[in-house]
Formats: sequence, structure tokens, C-alpha cells
Amino acid sequence: MRLHRRIGRGSLIGLAALVALDGLILGANALGLRINATASMPLGVYRVAPMGQARLVRGTLVAICPTGEALRVALSRGYLRPGPCRGNVEPLLKRVAAVAGDAVAVSDAGVRVNGSVLPNSGRVARDCNDRPVPRIPAGTYRMPAGTVWLFAPVARSWDSRYYGPQMISNVVGIATPLLLVGAGRPCG
Repeated sequence: MRLHRRIGRGSLIGLAALVALDGLILGANALGLRINATASMPLGVYRVAPMGQARLVRGTLVAICPTGEALRVALSRGYLRPGPCRGNVEPLLKRVAAVAGDAVAVSDAGVRVNGSVLPNSGRVARDCNDRPVPRIPAGTYRMPAGTVWLFAPVARSWDSRYYGPQMISNVVGIATPLLLVGAGRPCG
């Protein structure tokens, strides 16, 4: 019996489409492009350029490899697609909300940086699969040298309000939107 008869034509077409999409994503990554399909940032294509000697400031959009608790939880829950970072995950695409010396006040109601509230920064208790979301304790944190506080203004964004600051040394590059096609759905 032929393979396509056993599997079914629709299944083969779906599989071929997935293989083509994976090839497109891998090819885009090799060219310094990032296809964002997460709800944390607008859906679309971003160019990721090496950071070089650039100094990160609040508002900079970065691609960064997660580490520590951010990586552990992302891996165990499948929050990130495959990619080049440790753990074979894609880099996070987030804005820098705070840099060294900034005071970051965290509560379930929201996050303040140097007294200014970040929009839509309240924390959720459960993820889209109704699992409890691990989070850093509420309180005020002074940002140490060599770190950034990551943020995306979406309640379910997996960012620093849940896992704390990340090391600047893990920044893959500065991201620039090239083609945006809308917002993602937070729970797929």
C-alpha cells in the first residue's frame, strides 16, 4: 500500500506545510530575521542586528536568550519554539524596561520603573493551560550592573515580572520590526 494512501492526502499536505514553515523560519534566522508568532510582541518579521558596542536604554527592543528560571520554566512548559539559544529555544523578543541603577517595584497589580507604571503590567496567576505561573516575590528591586528588565505590555507575556532581570551578555541583538501583521492571541 502506498504511503500517501495510508496517511491520507490532507495529512501529507499538512506535514509538507509544516516542513516548509520550519524551513522558512530557519532560513530567516540565518539571514538575521526573526519571525515572531508569539502574542508578546506584534506578529511579523523583525531584523535582529548584533548589538556591538551599543548601550541598551529603556525602550530598546531586543532578542535575548533566556537563562535561569526563565529558561527552566519555558523549557518545561513549551513556551518557546526551537531556536539557537541554550536549551534549543528561540530568543525572547522584549523591550528593555529598566537598566542598571533603576528601581523596579513589582506587585500583582503592576510594575513600576522609577515610579512610572508600565502599561498592562499586572501579573497573572495561571498560564493559558491553567498551570500556576512561577513568579518573583513582590517588592522593589534595584537593577544591578550588566542586567536588563524585560517587558512586553501583554499580561501573559513571559517577561521579567515573572522571572526578574536578565544578563545583558545574553542579548543576541537589537530587533527592528520590518513587517507587522497584527497582534497575536495570548492563549493561541
